[in-house]
Amino acid sequence: MTTEERLERIENGWIDIQQALKAVIQVQANTNERIDSLAESLKLVIQVQTNANERIDGLAESLKIVIQIQTNTNERISVLVESIGQYVDASDARTRRLEDNLDALIRAITAEHSNGKSKS
Repeated sequence: MTTEERLERIENGWIDIQQALKAVIQVQANTNERIDSLAESLKLVIQVQTNANERIDGLAESLKIVIQIQTNTNERISVLVESIGQYVDASDARTRRLEDNLDALIRAITAEHSNGKSKS
């Protein structure tokens, strides 16, 4: 092999190496672009997750308020039921007194009526 052939072969080898390096550089650039795109996507996912967590925290706070309102309502209903029970008990006692008074009045009227018939 002559010197020219060797130099040509070396030159062709360098050209092949340069082309291979250009291809590697292009692949690396594409990889970097994909990594950048993935990083941006991950940032978006993190932001969406952060927003979702904030909303969940807000919902949890709202649920705590609803639970407190429900607890207060239950306590008020219990007080109301107790008051109604006391009112019903008092009403029953008044009704018994009225019935007793009516019975006494009926007996008195019957006795007076009976007394009046006997005298006639």
